Amino acid sequence: MPHGTANYAVDQIQIVKPEDVSVLDPTADPVLTLVTCYPFRFVGGPPKRYVVTARLVESNQDGQSSAALSGSTRASRSSQIQ
Repeated sequence: MPHGTANYAVDQIQIVKPEDVSVLDPTADPVLTLVTCYPFRFVGGPPKRYVVTARLVESNQDGQSSAALSGSTRASRSSQIQ
């Protein structure tokens, strides 16, 4: 397995229902998706999921650095409650 680092920029933050698994659908570009329970301090079965989606900006594997995607590398955030 290659070793190295990868830099990601957050594209979107969403709060979705647990049954909304579309946030895990495959994408054409390298994407990192983090999912956790929401609200964060909820006791019991949490009613929603907090989803952070980030795109790969740059990767460095075994000393070789390369830009992963063209375009702006500035992170943008949007929040949506469903």
